[in-house]
Amino acid sequence: MIQKRKNMTMNKNKPCSSPLCCADRLRYIVNNIKNKRVTIVGLGLFGGGEGAARFFCEQGAEVTVADIKSKEELQPAVSKLAGLNLRFSFGPHKLAQLESEDLIVLNTAVPRDSSIVKLAKERNIPLTSPMNIFLSLCRAPVTAVTGSVGKSTTTSMLAHMLGKTGRTVHMGGNIGISMLASLDKITRRDTVVLELSSVQLEDAAALPFSPHVAVVTNILPNHLDRYDSFESYVAAKRNIIDFQTPNDLAVLNREDNILRERWGKIVAGNLLFFDGTGGAKDKTGSTGSEGGFLDGDNVIWLQEGKKEWLFTVRDLPLLGAHNLKNAIAAAVAAKWLGVSSNEIQSALNEFQPLEHRLEKCCRVGGITFYNDSDSTTPDSTIAAINSFSPPITIICGGKDKGVPYDKMADVIVEKVDVLVTIGQCGPLIAQLTREAGLRAGNTPIILEADSLNESVWKAYKTSMPGSTILFSPSCSSFDMFQNFAERGNEFKNIVQNILKQSRPDRASA
Repeated sequence: MIQKRKNMTMNKNKPCSSPLCCADRLRYIVNNIKNKRVTIVGLGLFGGGEGAARFFCEQGAEVTVADIKSKEELQPAVSKLAGLNLRFSFGPHKLAQLESEDLIVLNTAVPRDSSIVKLAKERNIPLTSPMNIFLSLCRAPVTAVTGSVGKSTTTSMLAHMLGKTGRTVHMGGNIGISMLASLDKITRRDTVVLELSSVQLEDAAALPFSPHVAVVTNILPNHLDRYDSFESYVAAKRNIIDFQTPNDLAVLNREDNILRERWGKIVAGNLLFFDGTGGAKDKTGSTGSEGGFLDGDNVIWLQEGKKEWLFTVRDLPLLGAHNLKNAIAAAVAAKWLGVSSNEIQSALNEFQPLEHRLEKCCRVGGITFYNDSDSTTPDSTIAAINSFSPPITIICGGKDKGVPYDKMADVIVEKVDVLVTIGQCGPLIAQLTREAGLRAGNTPIILEADSLNESVWKAYKTSMPGSTILFSPSCSSFDMFQNFAERGNEFKNIVQNILKQSRPDRASA
């Protein structure tokens, strides 16, 4: 029998400090929003602000979109809103203009302790977020994935597995797809799969909300430039299970001490684990034994001491042990939701790597380039490094998120031949790697560059034939680029320029 935990009423009743509206108030506001004044704060380039603006225009509201960035910086998103009856406000926020609003919608990048939030609380102006609107109005049960790394791939895999059953699946959220445009299309019989960030989960506590099925890939230091401590970040993530009921499911990583030892003891409903370390054989019947586990070259489902095959390692067309763990996590949730082993296997056989996630670009002069621009933490870069055999050249750096890079430096010293650093955090990564090299008695070639273009060319000219050049920044992109996608596309453009400038007999796609 799948493990269950007693319903933790203290979680259901835990105080919520969020300034955002609860679900009932939000539903009332949205249902009566026609001709009311709504400001979307934070347009961004990932679709959240755009989706919210379009949604409220369609509801007949008087919409203003405000962003501290310029119109030129946001032109891709601005152009998508052409023809809609709305106003734009670029540059520093004009707080006086917000005092008469009927609703303020905060995109995820807007700090929840900003002057706008303080004004709204003082003036009793309702606040919400695009995801909270969707969660309050969505008719279908929600399956959600979170974690510090791996959540986008796990979300996509799980949605693909569920689609194999013939059901209608809607996927979106932090993966870069606004869900508000899908609201009218979603029925109670459909399935919704969301990737949720720490900020979206922090906001969802105001509703309060936890999904019917919660999948957590891992909990590692991240976004410490936004949270005052690692514990605050963990608390935001924990909202994915804090409001679950006895009929819900939590799928947790058994290798993660926080998830196994702390979260696993407070789950209100069904509890399943996943583990990609090959520890299934000696765990049958012990705590945390039910779920999906690696057993040799097979991934198996364990329930009540009985084994059932889910898929084999060779069914997964993705690089890296971390992607195997992502696949196991998705398979466990899919199995519980009624997907057969054959359907899981078929979905994995067909699955393609997501753009900017260990994306193979091309091979030039015996050197292969990989774009891993979505790697914004040291742990994700470590996983990327471990996906390849030497010789490896890596390009790292970007905006510092306040997380430790020491462990990554140790791995670079152990496995990397050439390190090229860029961005705000580049000098720190270079220095930590030099210090790690002194301790280990083995320091890779370390080069520093002022631009991404310079870093790629330095990496190419310094790498020996047979090398892998891995662009895995381990940092956010905001010191040099609008987002990780723009950064990844620029890397691919540079690589294509190298390809074009190489002799035809040395270049291959």
